[in-house]
Amino acid sequence: MGLGQSKLKIKKKKIMLLLFILVIVLVVIILTQINKNEHTQSIKEENTCSENVIVEGEAPYSNYALILGIVSCFTSVFLIGLIFGIMGLVYANKGLNQYNECPQRYMSKSKLEIGKITSIIGIVIVGGILLFALILSLSMPKF
Repeated sequence: MGLGQSKLKIKKKKIMLLLFILVIVLVVIILTQINKNEHTQSIKEENTCSENVIVEGEAPYSNYALILGIVSCFTSVFLIGLIFGIMGLVYANKGLNQYNECPQRYMSKSKLEIGKITSIIGIVIVGGILLFALILSLSMPKF
């Protein structure tokens, strides 16, 4: 391997690292911009579900769960998808708990379910990669 090829590999690694950091920054920006009111919009009404319910739209935390689930699938190759997948599962479960308290208040929970499924898929992909790496490292001959 020549000197030029090693410099090229270093440049490729730097570019991949910068792209990875860019993805993380974009996810943080998206999460802060989408549904700013989800955290501040804690249920001001009583926790009990009454007959006179105002439909609020989407289930709580649905956008967070969906975005984190999708990002976990795409970043699972870098193993950081595990973190995004766990965060997506947490938000999906929080949203499903609030949805189940009063389902008449929200139009649907489909984004929560999709977010939960994609988070699980991302976690499974990371687990598969780690298992493959473990099997590969154990099967290599020892010198």
